[in-house]
Amino acid sequence: GKKGQAQGMDANGNAQGQGGMTEEQKAQWKQRIASATAAAKAAGKMPGAIAEYVTTILEAKRDWRRELRSLAMTALRSRWTWKVPGRRSGSHIRTPGKEKGVPVAICYIDTSGSQSDADIQRCLSETAKIFKICGGKGHLILGDSEIYFSGEMDAKNLAHLPQVQRGGTSFTVLFDHIEETMKKKPSLLVGFTDLLGPFPERAPNYPVVWCVPVSGSGHGEAPWGKIIKVTV
Repeated sequence: GKKGQAQGMDANGNAQGQGGMTEEQKAQWKQRIASATAAAKAAGKMPGAIAEYVTTILEAKRDWRRELRSLAMTALRSRWTWKVPGRRSGSHIRTPGKEKGVPVAICYIDTSGSQSDADIQRCLSETAKIFKICGGKGHLILGDSEIYFSGEMDAKNLAHLPQVQRGGTSFTVLFDHIEETMKKKPSLLVGFTDLLGPFPERAPNYPVVWCVPVSGSGHGEAPWGKIIKVTV
C-alpha cells in the first residue's frame, strides 16, 4: 500500500477485498448488479447462462456465528410483561415492565465419538460468547448417551472441564435431565451436535437452537428446533 497505509486497507482504514476493493465497494457493486439483473429480467433480455452466473455472484454466504449470536440475543433479552408494572404506571394508566431476573441460557455439547476434538473446542468458544450475553454465566451440559456434567459455568472457566466421554448420543436423556434438575425454565437451549441420536416425542416449551456441523461423516435430523449449519 501507500506510505503509512497498512497492507490490505484503503486510505480510510477499511479492509480491502480481492481486486483492491473494500467490502463496502463490493457491496455497492453487488447492489448495482442486482438492479441491472432485475431490469433485464423485466425486459426479457436476460440469457439463462448469464442469469445463472449472476445468481452465483449475488448468492450471500451466511455467517453462522453471527446468526447464532443474533438468535441468542433475541431469546435472552429482557421481555416486557403486564405482570410487572412499568415505572411510568400511575393511578389511571398502567404500562408493562421488564421481567425480573437474569435470563438462563443452557449450552449442551454432544461429546460422543462422532464429534471431533476440534468440534468441541469450537463449541466451547461459542458457548463462552453466549454466556457473555447472559452477564458472563450460563449452564453447561456435557453428554453422550448420558449426562456426565451439568452445572453453572463462568465464561472464563470453560477451559477447566472434566475429561469428555465418547459414547453414543441420546437427546431424550438431555431433556429429561433439564426437566428434572432445572428449577427455572431456560430462556434458550443451544445444542452443539450432529443430531445422531433419539429425541423425545414432544418439544420443550422453550426455544431450542441446534448447531450442526456440515463437514465430517454427516448429521441427522431434528424433529423440532432451529437448525444452524456450522462451517469451519
